[in-house]
Amino acid sequence: MAIDSQQPVSVDTPQSTDAAAEFTTVELADGPAGARTKRFEGRFVVQGREFGKREVEVTKVYQGRSGKFVVQRQRFDWAEMASRANFQGNWKNWLSMLGGGGFGVDLEAEPTWGDYEVEVVDTLDDLRGLLSAKLHRRVAAVVEQPRIEYLDI
Repeated sequence: MAIDSQQPVSVDTPQSTDAAAEFTTVELADGPAGARTKRFEGRFVVQGREFGKREVEVTKVYQGRSGKFVVQRQRFDWAEMASRANFQGNWKNWLSMLGGGGFGVDLEAEPTWGDYEVEVVDTLDDLRGLLSAKLHRRVAAVVEQPRIEYLDI
């Protein structure tokens, strides 16, 4: 599987120095077709996309107020996408079916179909078994260093 390097990057402003200000109420879809919702107080950490021959997987990682990590995976088959797209009307429809990802469409848009899985783990080391090595390094880079580094220059 190939990993898409496009990712939303949160921008911290000088006004957001209070760590508690980063945390908001997060609602995540869970289960088949996102039939359930999981809610918690946390912050977005990173996102990764993996494109395979049979499916696409979007992985989002959040960190809760307690320091635990929440991993949401969304999987959908290419065959499922093909059955939803109207290729006869406009051949570019398949791009919008994928949501963002650097294809020239809205990067904030995510496909709302497919199956979701939400897992909670206690530590950064516990994440290692759930994420690819590249995505795990990105999570570690965000949580192990200050989100903002002020340079005295």
